[in-house]
Amino acid sequence: MGRVYIDMAATQEDRPHLSRDWLVEMYWEKEMSLKEMAEIAGVTDNDVLRSMRRRDVETRSPSEAAGRPRTPDEKIRLDVERVAGKVGGRPTTTQYEELGEYSCNPVLDRWGDGSWAAAMEEIDL
Repeated sequence: MGRVYIDMAATQEDRPHLSRDWLVEMYWEKEMSLKEMAEIAGVTDNDVLRSMRRRDVETRSPSEAAGRPRTPDEKIRLDVERVAGKVGGRPTTTQYEELGEYSCNPVLDRWGDGSWAAAMEEIDL
């Protein structure tokens, strides 16, 4: 027999623990991991993540998930501007990885919806 796929959005009434309110409370207020939430809900951590994405629940950055504080946006913006000054214009991802204090990931996570060019535009470079 083939795999059975469950549409987590369609079964929200049957799974109130995957409602937006429950997801926000467990993830942000109680600071639970996806794995912990999945164990409580009786689903996989991927099911929880998909439910969070469908319900527009923001997730923690990798550094936050690892217990490190999130770097303020302004600090990252200033670093990008510093690198832009060094290279004489918009830095490429390679230039930023080489000269920046951070990787490209936090820039892409916060600006430009994953596009480096759009992120540079939003940062106003």
